[in-house]
Amino acid sequence: MSSIAIEFSQVSKRFGATAALQDVCITIRKGSCHALAGVNGSGKTTLLNCLLDFLRADRGQIRVQGAASTRPEARRNLSFLPERFSAPAFLKGGEFIDFLLALGGERATEGKTREVCASLDLEYALLERPIRQLSKGMAQKLGLAASFLSSKPLLILDEPMSGLDPRARAQLRTLIRRRHKCGDTVLFSSHAFGDIEQLCDGLTILDSGRVLFHGQPAELRSTFPAQSLEQSFLRCIDSEISTEAPLAIAHV
Repeated sequence: MSSIAIEFSQVSKRFGATAALQDVCITIRKGSCHALAGVNGSGKTTLLNCLLDFLRADRGQIRVQGAASTRPEARRNLSFLPERFSAPAFLKGGEFIDFLLALGGERATEGKTREVCASLDLEYALLERPIRQLSKGMAQKLGLAASFLSSKPLLILDEPMSGLDPRARAQLRTLIRRRHKCGDTVLFSSHAFGDIEQLCDGLTILDSGRVLFHGQPAELRSTFPAQSLEQSFLRCIDSEISTEAPLAIAHV
């Protein structure tokens, strides 16, 4: 049995003249907690959309637990929370959770739902309210609750900390740790390097659709020494800019 959960091989994607992804090669092990990092527009969401077959790559291959990402079975054992999470406003919170789980052939008990809601500081009584009455932060917690109630072994989260207050972020980190310790694979995108350093055993940095770094967070710190992982990230990005600068001048 393969130890690889997700594999990107020479993946490229263009939108007109813009290269959103350029020959991306990434391997993510089963049971790992892996982060995608990069400035806005670096290609993180495009890469996840290609993984989930919301977009088709122009070139290259993506395999999810051994299956081509274009095949339905590649998504059978994963749970996904998008960056711009927007639940149907007319549904009640509990109805939305039940609907999402049913799409994956799952169902949560009341006890489990109460447990996950409590872990996210989401009042169970709020599940009886229409989603339109929830704040942005509460709606985000609702989406996270649905994701973590799923028992799928691959969890993909696009900017899951967005809209959460510090307490909720700490609680989400606890949930991610639990899934990681249970042997599930977690892949998430983030700008929060404190969260990445605490949670992840793998990190990929994208810039202008290219992979600048792929390895362990500690390896980034040793390659680009700095006082924090965030500063190491900035040094990594800056080193790429400085490397490209003479080429840009040469073409003037």
